[in-house]
Amino acid sequence: MENVFLDVPRTHLIVDSNGVTRKRGHTEDQVKEKLLKTLQILMKRQENEDAGERAAGEWRQVAQVLDRLLFWIFLSLTVTITTVLLLIIPAIHRSLEEE
Repeated sequence: MENVFLDVPRTHLIVDSNGVTRKRGHTEDQVKEKLLKTLQILMKRQENEDAGERAAGEWRQVAQVLDRLLFWIFLSLTVTITTVLLLIIPAIHRSLEEE
């Protein structure tokens, strides 16, 4: 027959006026410690994730501002160059031809 080891948790016996009651002590503490460590890991992971999302949001705002700025620069240059090419240069040529 094989040796089978059973994982029997440590227990403390407490005698009450009603009789003997069984209380688990050591394993409950281990479970609580493991739960606490797991919760701390999950909280730290969530904090890191939140920090990453905040940083991404800030960069997104910077990109939006830069995008708008470059759009207005492009638009103003396009309108200016179009005005110069289509209106001012032909007017100058006409005035030079008349002289």
